[in-house]
Amino acid sequence: MCSLSAGSKLSPRLDFNLYFAFKEDDQNGLPIGVLVSIRAGDTSTYIIATSNDTGRSMQANSVLLWEAIVQAKRDGCSWYDIGGLTKSTPKGIASFKKGLNAEPYTLIGDWIKGPRIENAFLSGYSLAMDLNR
Repeated sequence: MCSLSAGSKLSPRLDFNLYFAFKEDDQNGLPIGVLVSIRAGDTSTYIIATSNDTGRSMQANSVLLWEAIVQAKRDGCSWYDIGGLTKSTPKGIASFKKGLNAEPYTLIGDWIKGPRIENAFLSGYSLAMDLNR
């Protein structure tokens, strides 16, 4: 996990968290999945996640989401907003969310997956690794 924080006297502290999943025997060192969450006060919010074909076959998003929830609890959060659940929610993610026994709700709008999203996350991963050096 990589974390960046921002805040001022006028606004609450925000933590921007990036979670990465890797395949143990993969030699290229690139993530198979990435998740972004933001924490403000006692609430952490799932923003977006993506995975490549290997990550999808290994359910990387579910593992990343679970790790983000556990980390939020360690950080003292009382709430973790996993986002809405609609008919268009992918089957695996819907199953994961239903398994948490959360209160279901729906908001307007969804992200549309495209090649630019995965490329943006890989660029974000490279930037995060540079910041941690």
